Amino acid sequence: MLATMRRLSPFGPIFRKELLAMSRRKRTYALRFAYLGILLFLLFMAYMSSPYARMGTRGVVDRVMAQSALAQVFFGFFAVFSILAMGALGPVLTCTAINAERLHRTLNVLLVTPLSAWQIVAGKLTSRLLAAFTLLGLSLPLLAIVRLLGGVEVESMLAAVAIAASVALASASLGLMLSAYVSRAYSVILLSYGGLMIVFVPLAGL
Repeated sequence: MLATMRRLSPFGPIFRKELLAMSRRKRTYALRFAYLGILLFLLFMAYMSSPYARMGTRGVVDRVMAQSALAQVFFGFFAVFSILAMGALGPVLTCTAINAERLHRTLNVLLVTPLSAWQIVAGKLTSRLLAAFTLLGLSLPLLAIVRLLGGVEVESMLAAVAIAASVALASASLGLMLSAYVSRAYSVILLSYGGLMIVFVPLAGL
């Protein structure tokens, strides 16, 4: 039973290897800085264009209503940005997961090891998903601010985070699958975006 659990667990040697390699890349930290920077810039623009920033000293009721409206605007920006960003970053994170092994001629070495195909694929996918989920985690304090301002239910916040995580999983899985067949990283990214648009654009119109 324990041996079966070890074979099914995605947190094997591939996961640790990929995680260690990603932690040493400067672009990992640049990605976090850019993600938070763009999100904060969008929220700043939303705040400056909101009535709350221009209302001055008005009544308590007006301020409470303005805060609630500002919270809804912040939450809308957070939800849309997080979902779009996860969809865009998923293929970028996994576009070289398999074809890089083939390029460096280490794929055959992996295939002859005792590791199963599931452990190889799951290890690469989960390590890159962790990078995407880290970005989501870094932006979660914004939801605490939204909750303090009022006007947005906790269920709505959880739903937005769950949708963003699901989009990250779907886009990263698609990029990983295509990286096994396509050798060029940019081709994997473009094909993944095309596949995501075919699936999600009709759903967004419902």
